[in-house]
Amino acid sequence: MERIDLDHWKAREVARLLTLVENDRRYYQEILTSLPIPVAVVSRELHVAMVNRAFRLAFQLKHEELGDKRLDDLIAAPEVRERILSAFETNSPEPGMRFTMTGADKGKKVCRLTVIPLWDAYQDRPQEAIVVIEEPDTVVSPAARLLDALGAAAWQSDPRTGEVAFANGAASSFLAETSSQWTDRVHPADASRVAWVYEAAIESGAEAMVEYRSAKRENRWLADRIHPVLEEGNVVGLEVITVDETEARRRRTQAVQHAEMEATMRLAQQVAHEFNNLWMIVTGYAEVMAERAGGDEEVSSGLEAIQKAAERGILSTAQLLQFGRPATSYPRPVDLRETLRGFGTEMELRGAAAPIGALLDPVRFEPCLQALVEFVRARLAEHAQGYIQTEERTVVADLADGLPRGQFAALRLGPIASPTPKLLQQWCHPFYSEAEKAASIGLAPCYAQIRQMGGWVTLETLSCGDAEFVVFFPLARLPEPVRPPAAVAAPVEAPADTASARLETILVVDDEESIRNLVARVLSRSGYGVLVAESGEEGVRTAEEYEGAIGLVLTDVMLPGMRGPEMAARVRKTRTGVRTLYISGYMDDPDLVSGILPAGEGFLQKPFTLQSLLQTVRGVLDEPLSRKN
Repeated sequence: MERIDLDHWKAREVARLLTLVENDRRYYQEILTSLPIPVAVVSRELHVAMVNRAFRLAFQLKHEELGDKRLDDLIAAPEVRERILSAFETNSPEPGMRFTMTGADKGKKVCRLTVIPLWDAYQDRPQEAIVVIEEPDTVVSPAARLLDALGAAAWQSDPRTGEVAFANGAASSFLAETSSQWTDRVHPADASRVAWVYEAAIESGAEAMVEYRSAKRENRWLADRIHPVLEEGNVVGLEVITVDETEARRRRTQAVQHAEMEATMRLAQQVAHEFNNLWMIVTGYAEVMAERAGGDEEVSSGLEAIQKAAERGILSTAQLLQFGRPATSYPRPVDLRETLRGFGTEMELRGAAAPIGALLDPVRFEPCLQALVEFVRARLAEHAQGYIQTEERTVVADLADGLPRGQFAALRLGPIASPTPKLLQQWCHPFYSEAEKAASIGLAPCYAQIRQMGGWVTLETLSCGDAEFVVFFPLARLPEPVRPPAAVAAPVEAPADTASARLETILVVDDEESIRNLVARVLSRSGYGVLVAESGEEGVRTAEEYEGAIGLVLTDVMLPGMRGPEMAARVRKTRTGVRTLYISGYMDDPDLVSGILPAGEGFLQKPFTLQSLLQTVRGVLDEPLSRKN
């Protein structure tokens, strides 16, 4: 291209043209200076010809230093040099190149570089280029900023080298500080497993997910969702979202533990019921054999040993039943703080002085509170003071751990010094102990009874490393105080008729043949008439077919098919004056407590002695009919 000949121009015209050019230059320089991102003009030899204020601040440059600086002195990244030289040769812009820039004050940060070559009409090729550097705050897209707010790390890596090519702001809390390689953030114990997942994702091109412990903190769990970037069927990059799974994992584990606990409780209930039937057979027939042993000391001592062993088994079964089916509770609105004051514990009572209404059963709650307090006291640090704090708490999150939404009266007990991971995970397990051998059933019944009252109890860690129990009960409105009614003298009951018949007929219904035959034998030997049946349906038929009077129906509560209470009710419809005695292998049978069984009927807990059986039968038969419902 020929140079423009300005010799024939007048001096005034040339001056006016130069003024216009200078004004345009100043205008564009002002725009360049005001840009908030670093911008520089570099030559083909990468000498820095001009920079704006943002560029000088980013690289901590002074005006007098610009003449001696090259761009590759400021950005020590070979790929940057190659990209700029390529833009000069092709005269094509090179946008969006990502690189890691190292600064003395800010450490490593991921930036994006754009190169725009400037065509020189005299040289017929680009002699200078504009270099634009976008720092992380301008690189992050709205979606990445959203991930920052959610605490998730979004990052890209090279599948060949493992180098992190891009990471959002939240990634700094997840990625290791010593290296840009993703493997440095994985705990060594999980490294091989995580590497296998990444290798499988790279080889197959399929999305994958993996959870692992953090190398910075072993008790912190992270989760990577890996998305391979494909070009022409080849994986050229990995896009990864990393989230902190510690709390979610803890809640999932807790939910699984609670489900396992419920299943264990049901299993314990059934096993204990079967054992009660077995102990009933052992102790009952041991009593019968002891009566016939006479003066044989060897037989008597053997039967005595059997009885003692059975007693130990009965105590263990009672513990198992206490865990498997806690006593039925009757929650009612109570003042939680007043209940704690009446408890009289040495723990420091914290919280507002205002009453807090909680829906709970105070009779069942007191032993639970005592168990929790003793548990905390045994694990207090030296010179530490235990506390019980009451407060109202609102739960609005829909969590997977079973805690419902709503308002609660909360109770916090602590502190438990330096809880072990085993303690945090297994404190409510039956027969849990921090020693090698468990000494007792522990807090399992306490946990079960609080849950049965409609409450919730969990062991939570504190920021200081200690832990505390948090107990939730539904918030309740306290009733207005009322004056107690005037005492009314109870009516004097007529004495029982001691001359009543002693040879009543008793219908014995039990699905366990050995227990049914044992009870029938003892009653028959004592002079009673006995009818036997092994199910509720058979008991009803036997009562209908028997022509004589039936004085008592002795039945197990849990019968196959028709249950004991239903069977007894059908018998009473056709035979007036029939008493009922229920026997059950369940401790504190819920049917009896909840009122399904008629009030005033007899109840005998398995296993029972033959003497207690005869006494209870006689007591029920001698009870005046006027007291029956």
